[in-house]
Amino acid sequence: GRSVHISILTILHAPKIEMGDNVRIGPLNIIKCGDEVKIGFSSQISFLVIIYGRGSFHLGARSYVSIKTFIDTTGGVEIGEYSGTGPGTMIFSHASFLPPTKGFPRVIKKTTIGNYVWLGGMNFVTAGSVIGDHVMSLPGSVISKQVDSEIFFIGKDQQLTLSKVCKRMSEIETRSLVKEILQDFAQMEKMDFKEEGELFYVGRRRFQIISGHLDSPDQGTIYFVISDGIRLPGEVRWYNLV
Repeated sequence: GRSVHISILTILHAPKIEMGDNVRIGPLNIIKCGDEVKIGFSSQISFLVIIYGRGSFHLGARSYVSIKTFIDTTGGVEIGEYSGTGPGTMIFSHASFLPPTKGFPRVIKKTTIGNYVWLGGMNFVTAGSVIGDHVMSLPGSVISKQVDSEIFFIGKDQQLTLSKVCKRMSEIETRSLVKEILQDFAQMEKMDFKEEGELFYVGRRRFQIISGHLDSPDQGTIYFVISDGIRLPGEVRWYNLV
């Protein structure tokens, strides 16, 4: 992909490696897999991350792997779009050390994590776990089974529907929130904030919130996209916020 950045002292080794545009991989990481490594558009891997094993590793678009995350890819690990791990999270796809010839269990199963999933810091995900879409978990959670979609995971026997802690944002609410964040940033950095029609100015930078297709994007404008399914050309700076 275009505008891919791999930092110093990172080891990246696999038979096949595919990266989308704007991928960022920080320093001091080890990514060494025996099968395909695929990292989607605009995803980031922090630093001091280990992703290791004989299987494949797929990380969806706009996803994030935080500092000191360990991912065992022996049975394969797939993480969906806009998903992330908190610091110190461990994800396994195999569980085997003691000799199976003496009757000890031998588990090698793909671990799958859906879209819009946030695993709180120090989570432990066991081999073969399947986590649905739109899931959040508390720090320190142990996930060892299937977690349905739209769940706030508190513990093995304690779950809430995600709608109890999150709300769906309308386009008007999303636009208002993005504007508020820009204003807060300008105030914090002691920069001028100005609004002109659909454009926002923070210091010398120009921003625009869009929810539809643009025929000719301006390379001098930074775009915030608030609708799924929209991608701008690689030479334009833009961020998908949904």
